[in-house]
Amino acid sequence: MKLQPEPKFQKSSNNPWQILVVALFFFLPGLGLLFSSTSEVIYYQGHRTKPFHVVEAAPQLLHFYGASALLISAGLVISYFYLRRAIKRDEQMSDRRKRPW
Repeated sequence: MKLQPEPKFQKSSNNPWQILVVALFFFLPGLGLLFSSTSEVIYYQGHRTKPFHVVEAAPQLLHFYGASALLISAGLVISYFYLRRAIKRDEQMSDRRKRPW
């Protein structure tokens, strides 16, 4: 029986792009809420005695939630670039430690 060679180790890209995806998930709804000009009716699931609840959200509240989502999105984008810089710095430090001189 012939043994299969072990797969070669592939270096990971060290790119935390998932943070940008999460930022996009905050950015798009936040933008929609920020530009909403009318009040919105929100339905959400309740308890078995009352199957659903209805809430009317004022435009000012929607604008607040939209602005909050945009700020969270901006914070995630900033943290993405900070992490990229920290990962690059860490890789450079580990390369320096491997040098024999």
